[in-house]
Amino acid sequence: MEVGKVTKNDHAHSSHNFDGWRTQFARTRRWHARVQKVRPECARDGMCDDFEDYIYAFFQNCHHLAKWLSSSKAVLHSEVQKLVASHEELQLCRDICNGTKHMIITKPSVDADFYTFRECDWDHIPSLEDRPFAAETFMVRAAGRKHDMFELADCCMEIWYEFLKAHGLDATADG
Repeated sequence: MEVGKVTKNDHAHSSHNFDGWRTQFARTRRWHARVQKVRPECARDGMCDDFEDYIYAFFQNCHHLAKWLSSSKAVLHSEVQKLVASHEELQLCRDICNGTKHMIITKPSVDADFYTFRECDWDHIPSLEDRPFAAETFMVRAAGRKHDMFELADCCMEIWYEFLKAHGLDATADG
């Protein structure tokens, strides 16, 4: 092969997809681990832009897992569609993914006009050790309801673990 020449099958050896859906699932798990790692920091110090980026990256990767599962033929596309249709959490995940990636959602699953915000617990009485935003959480409002972003991420992962297990796919292997 000539140097610099790309053949049709070179994509099969790329590190971004070398193990099909497992590669994307491992990436989603790593983003979820990052979100879990910053969660106590957020509770202690308040949200920062980096924490928001981690959360958005998680939801983008989490939503794309559906396409990876059906594209790799690990699960029928109709089964993945049925899963997403039956879980508002995954539908909201899709909206967060598309809203943070494309800015405008043309075909929302839950709410094209969802918004994310930081919410303070005004009942929390700060001590001298508390930072100004120690009682802050990161939320999303969609279709008139509020959701804690960290809890939503945990729920989405749990749904995927259960789905993979139900379809006989190993969700525990590191990728």
